[in-house]
Amino acid sequence: MTAGGNKMYVVQNLLDGRFRESYSKERIDIFDITGSEILATAPNSSRMDLAMAFKAAKRAETQMRERSSDELLDVLKGVSKIYLRDPKTKELIVKVTGSCIKYVNESVEGIRQWLGNPDKYLDAVFGHKDYLDGGVPICIDGREIGRHIYKPKGWIGAILAGNDAALPSFVLSQIVLSKNSAVLKPDSREPFSTFEFVKSLHQEGLSDAIQLITWAASKRPELGKELIKHSQQRIIFGSDETIQGLACHRDEDGHLMADYRNEYLYQYGMGRSKSIVAEDANLELAAEKCVEGAAKDRGTKCISNKLVLVHKDVYDDFLNLIEKEADKLVVGDPMDPKTDIGYLGKETVSISERLIKNACDIWNHTVRYGKFYDEHMDLIIVENVTHESDLAKEEIPVPIMSVMKIEDFKDGVKKANKVVEHTPNQKSLVVSVFTENPKYLEYTKNIRTWKVLHNKATTDLNPFMPHQGRYMIEDLMKRCSLELIPAIPNGN
Repeated sequence: MTAGGNKMYVVQNLLDGRFRESYSKERIDIFDITGSEILATAPNSSRMDLAMAFKAAKRAETQMRERSSDELLDVLKGVSKIYLRDPKTKELIVKVTGSCIKYVNESVEGIRQWLGNPDKYLDAVFGHKDYLDGGVPICIDGREIGRHIYKPKGWIGAILAGNDAALPSFVLSQIVLSKNSAVLKPDSREPFSTFEFVKSLHQEGLSDAIQLITWAASKRPELGKELIKHSQQRIIFGSDETIQGLACHRDEDGHLMADYRNEYLYQYGMGRSKSIVAEDANLELAAEKCVEGAAKDRGTKCISNKLVLVHKDVYDDFLNLIEKEADKLVVGDPMDPKTDIGYLGKETVSISERLIKNACDIWNHTVRYGKFYDEHMDLIIVENVTHESDLAKEEIPVPIMSVMKIEDFKDGVKKANKVVEHTPNQKSLVVSVFTENPKYLEYTKNIRTWKVLHNKATTDLNPFMPHQGRYMIEDLMKRCSLELIPAIPNGN
């Protein structure tokens, strides 16, 4: 079978250490972002496949717990050398997602560097990589009195998004290092990066950890709920609505039967990330980094900069500068290495244009910069936004930056907090602050956010830092305290 003159890319399930088709023998066609060409196929799995995945994950629990951390670190270092080396596969990711090749290459290279140094990650989390196996010392006055012992909690059910080639490798590495097994459902739009990572694990001798199973969520929505229901731990990436639909199980009348959102559920949805620009900020730097945070990978990330709160005294100057920065962006063919903003698809562009124009009509905002095209769009800059506006309170996964005027830094923090009051955790994922005032930097502790960055783009992601206020590997493990027997003094 061919597509565009090339051999069709074929995704397979990995169940119980073997790559295979589904019991149903059905397959899913995977189209490019324009919907005009079939580029790959994947299994449309059934309940029988999911049952096999459950059993295999439970069997793999013992095998994973018997592996040493050093062995698993070596596996990940080996994966770093082979993961997504084929340029044709990266081009395939570009064609189905619309992400520009420049971003995909940057993303893959960044995760390869992280995979090549997983021991440094364990050092950051536990203090030293050896503490994962031996326990983290508890010391008083230089004397060890006990240890925090970490053990895997149990096999994981994971549903991943397909909007970044680095995401599956980062999540799966956490699962591997925590010595848990998992049943993994990749995004059916872009399962390639997940499939390639699982193949790399298999090639490096780790075929028992991850059960990879694909299906079309639109055709078999019940399987997602089954995966969440029967897992001992859960990881879900998606919008707030998607997560709620998977985690809240209701009867035919709509009554809530079970809610798994707070039961070992690690959900990663909307970020509502933003920036605050103080009156003393380096405006050229702030403009450059705010545009970078809003435009990188088409503004589709949870860490994309959606809102900028700017001091009234520098508001006009800042708007002029971000317009100049936005004008430097290259928009169009994602396969062109010069392109900064690739394709979004007709439906996404059409819906986004309607939402933005409606918000401007209702709240009297003005589109300062940017146009909508057939399959893509410029970075849209909207000025005179207020904290009551949907553009400030909601998140549209496209390159849009709304700009709001503030009286002072405290007013910026107040409004940044106000626009997330309606969200499930009442926090932004990331807030960047542009200032050199120590009092302002101290005041950032009042921002309702998981992370504050100083003079950086919101998309400046450091994988060695906690995400959403925590290290995933710690959440995937149970911790107990071991109290050591005190030494008996000589002569007693």
